[in-house]
Formats: sequence, structure tokens, C-alpha cells
Amino acid sequence: MEQTTKQTDLIAFLKEANLTAAQVAGGQDIPKAQVIARWQFQLGTSLVPLEVVSLMPTKMRRLHDRYMMLMSQCVFMSGAKIKDDDFFRGEAIIWINLEEVYQLYHHDALNISMVGLWVL
Repeated sequence: MEQTTKQTDLIAFLKEANLTAAQVAGGQDIPKAQVIARWQFQLGTSLVPLEVVSLMPTKMRRLHDRYMMLMSQCVFMSGAKIKDDDFFRGEAIIWINLEEVYQLYHHDALNISMVGLWVL
């Protein structure tokens, strides 16, 4: 029973990470994105070229997908709830301007709220 659960979890991870078993085992190269072209930030546009999205690491792709979903709903700021364990200052919400997500992807200057979100 436990072996089947592990196999199911591994298959789910491979599908989510867009990897093959051969890539994870080291028998096949994992494709990497080339240098990403930059452009002036515009609300609603993708953070990276669309052909690069499937090559991004899982968490970056999830953040990109969340950004695109929020943009489609005309939401330009999002809150991230933090617990007392995160900064030992009680529970709070960090508000993130979604333009700062673009800055994060392109290594621009970051607001302290973005740095806080990234380390959580």
C-alpha cells in the first residue's frame, strides 16, 4: 500500500514539475531557459516570454500562473498572510504590488515586502 502511494506521489510530482523519470535519474538533460528578454512592465502581460513558462522551476511557474490569474481578474495587489513563527511579530498580512513580482523575476530592486514573501 505504502509503495503505491509513493509511486503515485512521484508520478504527480513529475507531472507537476514537467519532468520525465529519465531526467530525474540523470540519464537525460533537463532543458533550461535561455536568457530571458526583458521589456517594460505592463499590467496584464506575461512576466516572461510564453515559450519559457514551461521551462521555469515549479515555484516560479506557480507564482507566474497566480500572477496571470490575478491580472485576468484586474487584481493589482495581493496579500500574503504571515504567521507569528515567520517573523515573531504576530500574525499579519504583507501587501504585494504585483509589479514587484515582475521585478523579482528580472532581479530589479525589490520592496522589503517582496523579500519577506520570498523567504517565507
